[in-house]
Amino acid sequence: MKVVVTGGAGFVGSNLVRHLEHVPEVTETIVLDDMSFGFRENLDGVRTTIVEGSILDETLLEEVMTGAGAVVHLAARSSVPRSIAHPLAAHEANATGTVRVLEAARRAGDVHVVVASSSSVYGANDVLPKHEGLSTRPVSPYAASKLASEAYTLAWGHSYDVPVLALRFFNIFGPLQPPLHAYAAVIPSFLAAAFQHQPLPVHGDGTQS
Repeated sequence: MKVVVTGGAGFVGSNLVRHLEHVPEVTETIVLDDMSFGFRENLDGVRTTIVEGSILDETLLEEVMTGAGAVVHLAARSSVPRSIAHPLAAHEANATGTVRVLEAARRAGDVHVVVASSSSVYGANDVLPKHEGLSTRPVSPYAASKLASEAYTLAWGHSYDVPVLALRFFNIFGPLQPPLHAYAAVIPSFLAAAFQHQPLPVHGDGTQS
């Protein structure tokens, strides 16, 4: 089976592509990434085809989706602060980009679609522990764009019988995750500070937010 991974040169995507290399049922992987947040070196030594381009490019999506059995859609403009600074860009990449991927999969036919959403969709809902049955209350453009991507994913599944699955990621961490950029997640930021014997970067007074 051919698997397309959008955002496959990023932290999560590159780890997934490395894993798929050892899955017997997967015969080919295609990475589609515009390299705005991904890095080619993340895929050094991996048997995959890298296509540099945007998920907003309909023609390119049609090309990479031809013959695919599945697409894992990870490409996105992540980070809540970044979305507050650039809300339209977050919507275009995360919501419109997801629609482009879903439509390309529908047109290709018989393509399973896995979409990466985010726990940020729970937003102001402070009920713990989190589960899929909780109401969503997004409070940032990023969270709203991810909730929209979920809604479109389920709509394409219902309206066009596209096999779909949306996953709400929480604080993912692991190999190849950049710890030092301005929008680094909390776990790699803490680890980087600890390794350098620096105080952990805490915003506010440290109480639950």
